[in-house]
Formats: sequence, C-alpha cells, structure tokens
Amino acid sequence: ALDNSPDTIAFALPLLERIAQATAGSERELVDQGLLARSLAMANRQDEAERRMRHVIERARELGQYRLASASASDLLVLLREAGRAHEALQAADAKAEDTRNAGLGPWTQLADEGQRLQLLAELGRYDEVSEAVERLRPQMAALPETSEVEESAQPWNVREGLLDTGRSVALRSKRYEDALQLNDEILRSKQARGASALDLARYRFNDAAPLLRLGRVDDARALLLDCRRVFEAERYRSGLGMVFSLLADLEDETGAPDKAADFERLALGYSYQIGDPDVCAISHYSLAIYLRRSARDPTQVLAHRLAAATLFMQIRSGRLPNALSALAAVDLAPSPPAFADVVRQVETVPGVRLAALFERLPRTFADGDATLAAIWQMALEEKEQRARKAQARQAVLVDMPPAIQAAFELDGAAFSQALNAALQALPADEAARTLQRLREGGLIGGGGGGTEDERIARLLEQFEPMLQGIAAVARGDGRERAELEAVLTDFEGKGFKLVEPVQRIWSGARNEPELVAGLDAIDARLVARVLEILSRQTDA
Repeated sequence: ALDNSPDTIAFALPLLERIAQATAGSERELVDQGLLARSLAMANRQDEAERRMRHVIERARELGQYRLASASASDLLVLLREAGRAHEALQAADAKAEDTRNAGLGPWTQLADEGQRLQLLAELGRYDEVSEAVERLRPQMAALPETSEVEESAQPWNVREGLLDTGRSVALRSKRYEDALQLNDEILRSKQARGASALDLARYRFNDAAPLLRLGRVDDARALLLDCRRVFEAERYRSGLGMVFSLLADLEDETGAPDKAADFERLALGYSYQIGDPDVCAISHYSLAIYLRRSARDPTQVLAHRLAAATLFMQIRSGRLPNALSALAAVDLAPSPPAFADVVRQVETVPGVRLAALFERLPRTFADGDATLAAIWQMALEEKEQRARKAQARQAVLVDMPPAIQAAFELDGAAFSQALNAALQALPADEAARTLQRLREGGLIGGGGGGTEDERIARLLEQFEPMLQGIAAVARGDGRERAELEAVLTDFEGKGFKLVEPVQRIWSGARNEPELVAGLDAIDARLVARVLEILSRQTDA
C-alpha cells in the first residue's frame, strides 16, 4: 500500500506507469490504470488523473465491469470535490449510483452512494433537500440488517454514521439545534454499539457543545467541553483541544466573563498555530481581539490581533475579510498602520503563535507584511470615511423623517431591515415611495453616498473583492466559507444591499447575468457581475 507523502508518490509514479504499460490489454489493465490515476491525483497532476479516471470508468462500463466503474467513480468524485467542482461531482455521483446498481451491490453500498450525493448537496447549500432525505433514510437504515444477503463494498456502520453526520451538520447550519442533538445522539449510539475508541466518541460528543450553548444550556455545554478536554489531552489530540478552548471562550463571553474568554482563546490560538491552518488561526486572532476589547485590555494588543486576522484573511482571500475591516473601521485609526514587525511582536507574546512564519508560507496577495497592512489600512480608512459621510447624510435626510424611520436607522442587520420595512408600510403608498427615494438619493440605502456612482462602485469592488472571491469559491463547491458568507450577506441586506437572493441562485448553479441582476441597482448588479466574471475566468483557465 502507498502512503500519501510526496517522496513516496514521486518514487512510485514511474513504477506505476511501467506497470500500467506492461498490463495493457490484460485483465489487470483497468485496475492498474485506476491505481496510476489515483497516484497522479496525489501528485497534484489533476488533469492527467481526471483523464485517466474517466477513461477507466468509460471502458469498465463498455466491458460490463460495473463494480470497477463504481469504484473508479469514487476516485473521480474526490478529485472533483477537491477541485471545487461540486456541480460536476454531483453529476458523477448520479452516474456512480447507476454503476453500483448495475453491479448488483447491496443496499448499504447504494446508501453509501446516496451519502456522497447528500454531502455534495450540503456543500452547494441545498440544506432542505439534505434534511428531507436524511429523515426519509433514517427508518430505512434502522430496518436494514447489518449483514447483507448480497455483496457489499461498504461497511454498514460507516454508511449510517456518515449519513447521520451530514444531516447533523446541515441541521446545525440551519440553526435547528434540537435536530442536531438528536442526530448526533444516534451517531453516538452507533459508535458505542461497535466499540469505537474513547477519542472517537469524544470527538462526536464535542459536536453537542455548540447546539447546547445556542439553546442556553450553558452548564451542560461547559461540563461536556471539560470532559472532552480531558480525553483530548490524554490522547494528545491538538486540533480537538483548540476547538474545545475556542468554544469555552465563546461560552465565557456569552456568560459575561470576557477575561476568562480571552484566556481560553489564547490557548486555542496556540493550538491553531500548531495545526497551521491559516483560516483557523485568523478566526482565533479575530475572536481574541473581541474578548480583549470587551475586557478593556491594552488597545495595542487588540489592534495587533485585529490586524493579524485581517492580514491572514487578505492573504488567503477569505470572505471573512469584510468583517475584519469593519472592526478596524469602528475604532480610531492613525494615518498609517504599525509596522508588520510590531504586529508580529505583539501577537507572538501568546505562547505558540508564529505569525511571521505562517505568513511566509502563504500565497502572496501582496509582496510582504507591510504592503499587506498598508492595503488593509487604506481599505479600513475608506470604510471609516464612508461611514462618516453616511452619518452626515443620515442626519441631513432623517431630520424631518417620520420617527419610525429615524428609529429604524438606530438598528443594525435584520432588525434594521424589518423596522424600516414596517415603517414604510405604515405610510401612505405615495409618501412611502417618496421616502424610499429620498433615502436612496441620500445614500442611506442601496450602497451609500459620496462621489460618483462609478467611483463608489470601484471602491466597493476593491473592498469586497475577497468576499466576492469567497462567493465564487462556494459556487465552485468549496463550502467551508458558506456559513460565514451567509451571515455577512444577511448583514449587508440590512444595510440596503440586495445580494442574498442572487448569490443563493449562483450557488445553485445560475450563471445568466441578465436574469441574476434583474431588479438590482447598479452597485448590486456590478457586484454580482464580478462574481460571474471570477467564475468565468476560472472556468476558462
């Protein structure tokens, strides 16, 4: 068997190519071609790997070797998902399911195919479809015997737990916390029945902590997290410890103890750097800055962690960058940023943090740390200026508005949108129309004021580029940023942008620009067009 290390793959590839050539025309041809294709994928030679995988699948179907076609299709699914091509992977999953049925494989193997399909639907944000399917399949799985009368290529427990976990994940993203707890309980019962390890059980018990906290069951959440911590420490499970400490920080913050929250988040941040995922490190920096500010700690530390988060988000083109910029724009800023070396020195007082080393291995959105900070600082200052202009416009426009309209603008997010809509509906139709027009002309809704329309659009495109890149990544099948982006878009909806509906349609596969921008103002339409442009260029490449 091959391991996945680059050295091993590099050593094995020439041998596998020779084997594939030697067995051409024999019974082993397709098997060896499939092994070579998997190894090419591991070596990041995706184009060649995909071509060989598709050849193996097509040839296996021609020869009636449907089990081999189904197995090779699994490799193709992995390749397409990792390449962010979830829509193509979904088509491949449907074809694989047919191969499995043609091969005469049993119900558990067919359920495994359905599980892969549901994972893809979840990545595409089609949560309702996933939930309905999981609920339909739960009694079916419960009724199936553990041993099948026909041949299977999947373990029943693995299929069951995978399907239930997909349902749990979707329930959590949909804020159906009780459903998430019930599904996780079913997973745990399955694991206990088959004698899963203490670490495996603790990893899944941890999944209950967030829904318990969101349901207000703080004591239960704390007890669970502390229990998981003991197991993770005994097993030296570093990523699990980082998650435990981060959620303990969230818990302490929720209960009004920001000092304790900051202490826990420091521990989480140290473990995040041990794992080395830049997105996780950035989120932890961002959270720590929040807790430090709430606990009235040194403002230079708060700023340093905000800048560390923004720097990492910028370099990896994360959709979370607008949140980091918004936090910076909310405080007093000097004319120029601190030196990157100063930020590094501040944040690296936290044990285990190695910001400079992490930055060096990331893609270069900007040449170096100082250039990155300069760009971030400029974007934050521009947002700050836009806020000031908007505040002035608000005062000028709102001064003689009905009190309910004025009150709406004291709110944020969805609360603002709901209050404004209610206030407008309470007015006579002609007055509501005039009021809405004045709000738009004053730049209070629909993207803000100041400068020409083209200038405002240009500024927004530059400021929102990382978010737009993130939206495009989700459209290509990378669902990791989806929940965060949905929260950002919902917040923007409350500020007058109308991006939620067109973005959801893009994530569902829509690409027709005229249909997507119908009814949008010029700014929203240009932002949507930019997402389509990103997708088009990446497809052409």
